[in-house]
Amino acid sequence: MEIEGAIERLKEIMHMDFQAMSSSERIILTCEISEIGRRLESMHTDDCALEEVLDALEEKLALKQDLEN
Repeated sequence: MEIEGAIERLKEIMHMDFQAMSSSERIILTCEISEIGRRLESMHTDDCALEEVLDALEEKLALKQDLEN
């Protein structure tokens, strides 16, 4: 997986409508995000853009889960 491709996929996920998704769809996306993060960490990248996208996605997913509870 190349870094640019990972960033693009994460940006696609960022623009998805989490409110319209079922909880199982969000769980699948969370797993995908985690897997992308693990793969990129294994590459030992220090890409700031990637870090920002990952952080924003984590916040967005956490906020959605908080709203449901």
